[in-house]
Amino acid sequence: DELKQRYIEEFINEYQRIKPKSADEYNKKRNKGVKSWQTVSARCNQKSWRGLLKHLNLTPYYDLLKDHIPMEFDISVKTDIDSELL
Repeated sequence: DELKQRYIEEFINEYQRIKPKSADEYNKKRNKGVKSWQTVSARCNQKSWRGLLKHLNLTPYYDLLKDHIPMEFDISVKTDIDSELL
């Protein structure tokens, strides 16, 4: 819908202007007329800050000295017909 699109565009513009390292920083530094990340997140059916950033294809900003960056690994175990590990 039109309102959702406006919220998303405003959020992205503010995000790129502020370059926040956290959701709290975004909410503190955003312009008063721009909705909070929680409002935009709810419109996008996302439940978290990281989920919203991922949904909108935004690169998170980190303070490498303070923030731990989790790593994701895809692990698959394949078995043969006799159920033996390959």
